[in-house]
Amino acid sequence: MSSFHRRFRVFLVGALACLPTLLTAQATSLPQQIADVMVQINGGIHTGFRFAHAKGLVLTGTFTPARGATAISRAVHLRGGAVPITVRLSDSTGVPQINDDNPTPPRTAWRSGLRSPAGPLPTSWPTRTTASSSAPVKTS
Repeated sequence: MSSFHRRFRVFLVGALACLPTLLTAQATSLPQQIADVMVQINGGIHTGFRFAHAKGLVLTGTFTPARGATAISRAVHLRGGAVPITVRLSDSTGVPQINDDNPTPPRTAWRSGLRSPAGPLPTSWPTRTTASSSAPVKTS
């Protein structure tokens, strides 16, 4: 038997020995693997709460643009009158009982009620609030 055949047989035996492990790993989808890790990190499933951002507060209000705002921006939400908004402030973990003084950065999501003749405008955006900035875009 040539050395090539010997090496090929060793490779084949090794590949076949690993096959059950590979098939088992592929049986779980990536979304399921992510969910499993999140459940593990968050200390289990917290029934009735989201996997991430479990602790939060939803606020509603009205956004009214400042006079003269159209002089510095063409943004549609600065051109009209008052617009209803919804804001959700949340912790970034999936632990609903987490203390408010925890070191994980809070999250903020905004949605406005802007409309055009064609229907609602896509005006929903998430932001990450940190000690240095709470703006959805870099401002400096």
